Amino acid sequence: MNRILNYMLLLLFWSFSLLPQGLLAQYTPSTDSVSTDALQWFHQADSLFTIDMDRAAQSMKRALPLFETASNWEWSVRTLNALSTIHYYRNDYELYKTYAQRAFEEARIHLGKKHPYYGESLNNLGGYYYLIGNFDKTIELLKQDASVKELNNASKVEQAFTFHNLGKNYRRRGDYTQAIKYLRKSLEYRLDIPDMDDYLIAYTYHDLARIYKDQGQNDTSLYYFNFCLDILNMLPAADKRVVKRKISTHQGMSDIWVKKGKPDRAKQEIYKAIALQQKSAWRNWINHHLLAKIALKDQRPHQALEHLQLALKLNAQGISKAANPTNARILLTTGETYALLKDYTAALENYHAALLQLSPAQVRNKPVSFDPTADQLLDKSIALKILKGKAEAWQQLYRQEGHLSHLKASYKSYLVMADLIKAIRQGFQTVEAKNTLASESVGIYEGALLVASELYQQTNDPTYLKTAFYLAESNKALLLLEALNEQAARGFAGIPDSLLEREKDLRINLAFYQKMLLEKQLEESPAEEVIRNLQSSIFDLNEQLELLIGQFELHYPRYHTLKSNTRVPPLEELQEKLAQKNATLLEYFLGDSLLFVFKVDARSIDLYKLSNESLAHKIDVFRTTLTAPAKRQLVAEDFHTYTTSANELYQLLFPFALPEMDGDLRHLIIIPDHQLNYVPFELLLSQNVPTTAAADFHTSNLSYLIEQFAVSYDYSATLFCKNQERKYPRDYASFIGFAPDFELYAEQENRGCTEDQLFQLHCNRREVSNISTLMGGKALLGEMANTTNFELEAVNHLIIHLATHACANEHTPMLNKIYLSDNHLSGIDLNNLRLNAELAVLSACNTGSGKLIKGEGVMSLARSFMTAGCNSTLMSMWAVNDCATSDIMLYFYQELKAGRSKDEALRQAKLKYLSQASKALAHPYYWGPFLQFGDARPIRLKSEAPPALWALSILVVAIGGWWMFRFRMRKTKAYQRSS
Repeated sequence: MNRILNYMLLLLFWSFSLLPQGLLAQYTPSTDSVSTDALQWFHQADSLFTIDMDRAAQSMKRALPLFETASNWEWSVRTLNALSTIHYYRNDYELYKTYAQRAFEEARIHLGKKHPYYGESLNNLGGYYYLIGNFDKTIELLKQDASVKELNNASKVEQAFTFHNLGKNYRRRGDYTQAIKYLRKSLEYRLDIPDMDDYLIAYTYHDLARIYKDQGQNDTSLYYFNFCLDILNMLPAADKRVVKRKISTHQGMSDIWVKKGKPDRAKQEIYKAIALQQKSAWRNWINHHLLAKIALKDQRPHQALEHLQLALKLNAQGISKAANPTNARILLTTGETYALLKDYTAALENYHAALLQLSPAQVRNKPVSFDPTADQLLDKSIALKILKGKAEAWQQLYRQEGHLSHLKASYKSYLVMADLIKAIRQGFQTVEAKNTLASESVGIYEGALLVASELYQQTNDPTYLKTAFYLAESNKALLLLEALNEQAARGFAGIPDSLLEREKDLRINLAFYQKMLLEKQLEESPAEEVIRNLQSSIFDLNEQLELLIGQFELHYPRYHTLKSNTRVPPLEELQEKLAQKNATLLEYFLGDSLLFVFKVDARSIDLYKLSNESLAHKIDVFRTTLTAPAKRQLVAEDFHTYTTSANELYQLLFPFALPEMDGDLRHLIIIPDHQLNYVPFELLLSQNVPTTAAADFHTSNLSYLIEQFAVSYDYSATLFCKNQERKYPRDYASFIGFAPDFELYAEQENRGCTEDQLFQLHCNRREVSNISTLMGGKALLGEMANTTNFELEAVNHLIIHLATHACANEHTPMLNKIYLSDNHLSGIDLNNLRLNAELAVLSACNTGSGKLIKGEGVMSLARSFMTAGCNSTLMSMWAVNDCATSDIMLYFYQELKAGRSKDEALRQAKLKYLSQASKALAHPYYWGPFLQFGDARPIRLKSEAPPALWALSILVVAIGGWWMFRFRMRKTKAYQRSS
């Protein structure tokens, strides 16, 4: 009796690429008290399913009320799931959904959430949402199904099905890290099962190949596709599953060869797929879609259109009342083809038709100027590509015809894209997926800024200028903002301490295994078994952590609200904070071809649009002159290169007049972008230097920007505003410094490291001791400057100072290292600490260096300290000189204690050093590497109180003294009268 339902479910899930669960194979409902008539109708449906599907549906519909009337709920749920499968094959996806939903509801109400059939119904309903492109919903249902399996002690075979399905959904959502994680776990289980079906192992390799193809890792993808084929070729050729998977594999390989620009190889794979389709017409529309892509590579757009029309016709199994993501993909390529032909009207029609295939039925008749909202669009990754094509087509039509309405239509599409990117991001769980999205979105935001700025020029409507600034902010440092939000959410959401401790333990254990895995993977020949065991531990810990975070979001709504608040502050709020600091904010957005510069002060906002041609080269030349002092014989050449590049960059990055000094110190707040994160702006020169000038780096000869302004940096204007509102614990001690010793002795002048060869520093002890004496804090020197003391002590201080060695890893930022006497702290370790410091001073080499990620900035040690809860960091941009650094740091703290803001304190420290430096030590290499990121406000040390509080204290004392004087006078007079 199980045969029909299992068979239909297998066909169902193979057809739209989800796998069956397998729970029904181990569970058989009782036939006791089940109507004979009902069972007969059910058996008749079984016999008719492959012969006459309409009659099979009629028989199931006759059995259903008999089961329901007799309260035979297990049989009823089975029948409803079978009916949903039948309607899938009849192309009636709305009825498929209706019956799947009914099965889910009956199982929930009558069988309970622990019953195997409840899990089966979740999986079946998830299939519908997968089909229409609602991967978020499918993942939600599959996660619940996984919980049911766990409750029922499901075998590895059954768990592997769910993990595989989760991997497929994460892939379609674009979260490739999660997708690989679940598919690898599925593969691990399957390889561990004796007599496992080899087809399912091949299928897992196939889907891993598709993920790597989507990521652009074409060679890795081809490797997995070929591995899949090797297994499939050993299986019975008559097996329909094998035939379908071979077809899909050749199609995937063809797509890779198209991307590699080798259309002949792509055709070979397509012809193999077509030959196999003599046995099965499955997915034959994909062949014509791929042939269209090949024709486009061969510059044959008209032939491409013929293939695309045929692909649409073959795929017209259509979803008349539901969304159809496959049609949307074909129409997207059709729109791109018409755009190549410069027929932008036809391109827009096809892009619009593609969008409507991803939209609810009620908007299907809207005109081409209409865009669905982000929450209406399914398969959001495809929708984003379609909207991008549509927005660009509107722009081209505007250039052809000059109608402002076309430019406004493009602007509207970009606004929907901005909302869509947010929605996609919220669904991502991994840092890697969010980073990839941020990088891929740069081109979209560049196009949006271009359109908004042009509309502002055409209309002089300030709304467009404000929107442009909002769009530039929308893709900046979101990972850091989310991490800080999550920290705040833990403290204010009312989550019990026991749960927070549980989360902390999970994160610490997870960090331990992640670091071990990263370090093992760097070895030349890591043991595969060790790698697998580490990956398995990480998988299990991640699952536990995700479950716990899910409980936080479900039971403590304020946690979710605070955590997900990435709101860009209104321009007026930013301007109010700038007015308080007497500051000007310069925000840069570096696109593929354009550089946008926003200049914002208390009263105005301006936007400058520039070419970024040769900008990267200019930055490289500038940095080369800074990262090491010139050899004696090359000083003149080095001086000329520096002054030329520093002035060229100044002219490019400041296409406006900077505010004049008006008696009050002016502050510049720089929000850099991409390669501009490597530029210390205060070292730029506002005036050109003649080639005949003598090589002297003192301020008397050069017009450094630092002479005019105190310069601070931040990751985004949003974080700048957030930093200004932060409060600090008043009971924290002021300063703690760490100056570890190292075993190796040599004449090494900087604080870097080479392959972990750490040499004893000559000036770090003196530095920390002097600062500790000045600030009245704690100095941990030598062996006392260890990781244990750091973790115990650093959390209770407003200022954390580390004078030590550091190493930046530009490939794996989680392995950035800052050293203490016994060990190092890595980026992973720091990200799991909970600090609440106002300032972290990282007096070491390259603490501002690391992997550069578009939209996010440099993934450096300084950033890790900010993620851990430090509101501001002092970081280095290159390998710093040991003793010159020590002098600058002491000057910095002298200014800081005098009440200056952090940026001005650093400015004064550098100028003081420079005023006393010899000609050789005046080179910016010695004094220029340190930048101040984050909150630049003055530090209120523990012994200090704000002026208003002092005044209040004095007033209270005066009133108290006056009252005591009056009281004593009265007592004296009373005594005199009584005597």
